[in-house]
Amino acid sequence: MKIIPPLTVTPTELTNTNVAITETEWTAGTYDLGDQRYVGTTLYEVVADPNTDDDPEAGVLADPATWIEIGEINRFKMFDFLIGDATEQTGGDIDVTVEDDGLINAVALFEVIGASVQVIVTDDTEGEVYNTTRDLADNSGVSDWYSYFFEPITRDTDAIFLDLPSYIGASVRVIVDDGSNDTAIGELVLGQQVRIGETLQEFSFGIEDFSRKERDSFGRFTIVERRFAKLAEYDIYLRNAQIGPAFRTLSAQRATPTVYVGDDDRPETVIIGFYRDFSTVRTGPTTSEMTLEIEGLV
Repeated sequence: MKIIPPLTVTPTELTNTNVAITETEWTAGTYDLGDQRYVGTTLYEVVADPNTDDDPEAGVLADPATWIEIGEINRFKMFDFLIGDATEQTGGDIDVTVEDDGLINAVALFEVIGASVQVIVTDDTEGEVYNTTRDLADNSGVSDWYSYFFEPITRDTDAIFLDLPSYIGASVRVIVDDGSNDTAIGELVLGQQVRIGETLQEFSFGIEDFSRKERDSFGRFTIVERRFAKLAEYDIYLRNAQIGPAFRTLSAQRATPTVYVGDDDRPETVIIGFYRDFSTVRTGPTTSEMTLEIEGLV
C-alpha cells in the first residue's frame, strides 16, 4: 500500500501549459445577471438582479450573495479534486509542466481522454532523467482471435507513474496526446509517494452509484444517470514499528483527497479520495494488520 499526498498546484507551480485561458478576467465595473468572470484561478457568476459592481470574492460573502463560485477555470480544473470537472482541450494534446521546490516522484491521472500519457522529468543540473510513455489502449478483454478482431476498442481512463527518479526541485512535464482529437484530464495528482505497508490479497472494491432510479405506479422506471464513486477496503500487513508513522501519515490526510495505491500492478486498486475509517489489529509481537476503507471522489 502506497499513498500519494497531492501537491497543491497554483500558477506558481504550473510553469508551462498549452491550455489557453478562454474565460474573461474580472475588472472593476458593473455586471449583469449571468455574467461570468474569474479571479485568480476561480470562476464566478453574477446572481444579482439587475446588476452588481461588487468584487466577486466579496460578492460571494454578501447577504444576499451577488456572485457565486462556479469552480476553477478550465486550465486548473485538473487540479481541483473534482474528477467529473475536467480540463478539456479541443483538437489537440494537453501539455503541462509542474515544478516545485520539493520532491515529486509519483504522478497519477484520472478520467483521461486520450491515446497516451507521457511523463518527462528534467533536472536543472543533469537534464532529462526520465521519459516514459504509456499507451492507454486496454487489451485486457482480448483473450482469443475472435475478441482480437471483433471486440470494441477500449481505453484506460487512469494512468499512474510510480517509478520517477527522486530529484529535488525537478520539473515534471505531463502530455496527454491523441493526435488531432479532443483530450481531457479529470484530475492530475503529483507528489511524493509514501509506503504504508504491504496490501494483502484479501481486498474488496466496488462503486457507490448516485444515479436516480424511480419506479412509477405502473412499474416503469425513470432513470437519471449520474456519476459514481469508487469504494475499496484494503487489509494491510505492517511491522509494529510502522504503526506510529502510518498513523501519523494517514491522520494528516484525513481531510485531503489522496491517491491510494493498493497494488502497483493492478489499476483497479488505485483510488483518489478519502478514507472512511482505518483500524489496526495487533496480531503478533512484531507484525500487525490494518484495515483501510476508501471512498473515491466523483
